[in-house]
Amino acid sequence: MKNLDNVCIKLNQVNESLMYALETALVDEWETEEAAERSIKRARDLFYIVWDNLNQIEKDLDELNGHIKVCNAVYAVNRVNDLKEELAALKNGEGQSK
Repeated sequence: MKNLDNVCIKLNQVNESLMYALETALVDEWETEEAAERSIKRARDLFYIVWDNLNQIEKDLDELNGHIKVCNAVYAVNRVNDLKEELAALKNGEGQSK
């Protein structure tokens, strides 16, 4: 089951991989064509890594949203039942203090 911790961990991984890849791709000296191609490949690989991770985060958030909706529905049903019990108690005079 997904939870917000999973999403935060995944976002942190995306952030770290993004920073590392950009630093290594941009810090490399592009003195040779081979070095430039390596940097371009890293940047391209980074794009797809970030793309995949962001798609997974979107799916995780969607699943988490579904869990939250279920929890909210359960809470609402329980609250309605509690209010019905309170109303019944008031109608029966159980809730009167005087």
